[in-house]
Amino acid sequence: MLRTSAAFAVVMIHIAELGIAGSSGLFDRQASCIYQTACIWSVPCFFMISGMLFLSPERERPFSKILSGNFVRMCLLFLFWNIFYFAFAGASGTGFNPSLIGRIAIKACSLTFAGNCFFHLWYIPAAAGLYLISPLLKAVLSKMPLKAAGAISAAIFLLSASALAFQWPAAVTSAIAVLGYVCLFALGSILDRADIKGTMLSSFYIAGILGLACSILIHLGYHGFMTSGLPG
Repeated sequence: MLRTSAAFAVVMIHIAELGIAGSSGLFDRQASCIYQTACIWSVPCFFMISGMLFLSPERERPFSKILSGNFVRMCLLFLFWNIFYFAFAGASGTGFNPSLIGRIAIKACSLTFAGNCFFHLWYIPAAAGLYLISPLLKAVLSKMPLKAAGAISAAIFLLSASALAFQWPAAVTSAIAVLGYVCLFALGSILDRADIKGTMLSSFYIAGILGLACSILIHLGYHGFMTSGLPG
């Protein structure tokens, strides 16, 4: 159920992006911005679900199986879709001229093997990398107290979110963002094993509501939708 909800939320993110970029009225853009922000939870949620499954103490996944199964499958998916979308974008820019298909395909392959990632496909290599380090991460978590692991992971993730929200220098943001996704992966397992109830559960809900409100304000400000006029 959670994965299904997250999948719909991801779709909503991209639909709302069209409203932010294409709507002519300020209210429509503000509404699209709020909808998009309200659905952003789905991206970290997918990483946490993967972490819950891969880092569970009850599930044994030999590294050889991860490497030959999960990692290879993700790499093949990335290669196929990355080349496909680069080729599709190139073909659409030429009016789908059949005589240029070979040249477009070669360029799409060269872009992919040069390390370029098409738009939102970044999550595929990100997930593949997390799968590779999951045995090491699982071993580290098994040696740490659950509360300490949760606090450290949450703190690093919040730091990475701040770096992205407040546009820290690109090199710093990239490095911290990588750590942030690793910590999200770990948090999925940590929260799955934690006994969260009572006051702590209420605190989680309050923090989530406050975080959503702050995220909406930051997102509106980033797009220049806090003023009475449209951004230039």
